[in-house]
Amino acid sequence: MAPTTRNGMVATKGPNGEQISSQRIDVSTKVWAYDPPGAPAMKLLSDRSASSKAISYTYYHLEDEPVPYVFSSTAGASDSATSLTIDANADAVQVGDLIRVPATGEVVEVTAVNAGTGALTITRGALGTTAASIPSSAQVLNLRAAQPEGSKAPDALATVKTRIDNYTQILRTPYHMSRTLVETQHYTGDELAYTQRKAGEAHARAWEEIFLHGVPSEDISGARPVRTTGGLDHFIQTNVLAAGGALAEKDWIDYLREIFRFSVNPSSKKRVLLASGELVATISGWGLEKLRHNDRASDVHGFTVTSYVSPFGTVEIVHHPLLEGPYAGTGYLLDFDGLSKKVLHGTDLRTDIQDNDEDSRRGEYLTEQGFMVAQEKCHGLITGVTY
Repeated sequence: MAPTTRNGMVATKGPNGEQISSQRIDVSTKVWAYDPPGAPAMKLLSDRSASSKAISYTYYHLEDEPVPYVFSSTAGASDSATSLTIDANADAVQVGDLIRVPATGEVVEVTAVNAGTGALTITRGALGTTAASIPSSAQVLNLRAAQPEGSKAPDALATVKTRIDNYTQILRTPYHMSRTLVETQHYTGDELAYTQRKAGEAHARAWEEIFLHGVPSEDISGARPVRTTGGLDHFIQTNVLAAGGALAEKDWIDYLREIFRFSVNPSSKKRVLLASGELVATISGWGLEKLRHNDRASDVHGFTVTSYVSPFGTVEIVHHPLLEGPYAGTGYLLDFDGLSKKVLHGTDLRTDIQDNDEDSRRGEYLTEQGFMVAQEKCHGLITGVTY
């Protein structure tokens, strides 16, 4: 074949471009992935060694709390009424108990208890106090009974322990690549290793979502049982603050007062707030004098931790990138002394699990674990914050 002859300049492209290009392609050796770090809660649990070995696919823990001593009146009572109805836990009141009404200063003595209805029969103006009308929803305090000299011990009161159940969940995150693609050279390096790493990141993010939003369940209708583990949304029921718009600092401080009233470890006055962007921005707008960058915690965990100091305790604030979309404006205020992983099978990278006659490379990350959320009153959930 005769050669093609051209007049003038030979260009990179166009009519005078090289017909058969030998130009080298300039390709970055780095893949610039959009992948925010999505597992701060799992990192915090790992850094705090908050995990224990599970010995079964189902597990539970027991919880207890003191005998109640503060009650609310469910209806008002005149200054001459001899009956006072309180809310739940009337079975924690005994005949002879002295009940103080802080709103009026009156002390009444209990002469009979109907635990079923919550009605207390009372003698008014005990201990020289003056009988006064008791408002509806008034807080009352049980001072317990004064015992006479030489008397027998009164009947003991004790709360019944509560059993909290959960399950382990099997999570498998696979990756799969043809042998031909594995053996093809890439500008960005080992494509199999890159794909494997992406699967690992997805596996960690999935566990983060399960920790936040998981619901415990067990389906044994088929030949292969399927179980899911419960997370924070399921267990946190008491301290839920539905902002429904902008969150005022006063409401935040009132909320902290309730949260710090309970602690798994009474000597600890710290909480961690996993916060959406809206919540972080809201707290930052209240004034930087109450916030300080926690250098030590940031270095330990590998992400920014900011401390908010309140009269009730310190809150370590961590922005959580997965609290977006349907969970925008959400925050979890957590006592990590009451949180842990229950690991039946730690995360295992299983490679080359393809069939012998399959012309590909297949692998997966496999974990079976669950979570323990102890004393849900020590934790809190904030929703619906706008900024």
